Amino acid sequence: MTVEPQLRTHALKAQEHAGSGRSGVSLSSAESLQVLHVITAMNLIRMNLGMYPPGHSRITESTDHAFEMIQPILQKKPELLIGFAGDTLTFGETAPDKEKKNIAFREYARSLDNLRIVSFTLHRGLKKEDLTEFNRILSAKPADIWALGKIESVFTGAGITGIKVKVIDADHFRLGEK
Repeated sequence: MTVEPQLRTHALKAQEHAGSGRSGVSLSSAESLQVLHVITAMNLIRMNLGMYPPGHSRITESTDHAFEMIQPILQKKPELLIGFAGDTLTFGETAPDKEKKNIAFREYARSLDNLRIVSFTLHRGLKKEDLTEFNRILSAKPADIWALGKIESVFTGAGITGIKVKVIDADHFRLGEK
């Protein structure tokens, strides 16, 4: 299978964009550390959604915790872009290797990759319900999500307005001889 050159370029640009911070603005070391904790908290939501029934207190607690961590970041800037390359999440300035190779990061990146999501942006106005539904989709079986249609429409149908995703569109892949 070969990937059309423009798709490869799109994927590289998305990764560069995610790694450089939104609009060329890098995160400070303190903000990078905050984001490291946010991703860990979001992975906990995803895991709890997979382990507990809807409405369980563990889901509510983890969502509340992540939401409280995200709000100070979104008060300083209107959005926060988080992307990944392979099994490493990227954002703002480079995080220390030991942080990027953290198991929670790899698991979260893998759950994004399973749905071909290359980045997501948290927007000011984010609601707790957005976090819950976003991570509910990430915790589902990819085949179940793909059966519902294009990922962007699945997120829209779930009522998620405070998180936007960028995906690699499978329609750009084609079989070819090398």
